Amino acid sequence: MADTVQVFISGTSGSKKISNSQQRILNILNSLKIPTVTVDIATPGMEEQRDFMRAGAKKKDGQTQVLPPQIFVGDRYCGDYEDFDLANEEGRLEEFLGFKK
Repeated sequence: MADTVQVFISGTSGSKKISNSQQRILNILNSLKIPTVTVDIATPGMEEQRDFMRAGAKKKDGQTQVLPPQIFVGDRYCGDYEDFDLANEEGRLEEFLGFKK
């Protein structure tokens, strides 16, 4: 699982922006055939994964807690949607995910 991308999402998010961001990340990774595990932190019993995401990810200014989507490869934090989108637009997604030296 060390090279598997983990996308932490909330399947019950009431925010259209969060839902759209989550779906865009998953669509792009799927289209590139990058192995991905979706971790829905809103699912009962996923408290440990939610805590892992919150402890390892960055909180934006003005947020009281880390919000999904967040991207990890193994235990390494890669970034949030904005970081992912920028890396994708700049053609450096593999580097962002740590797959390219």
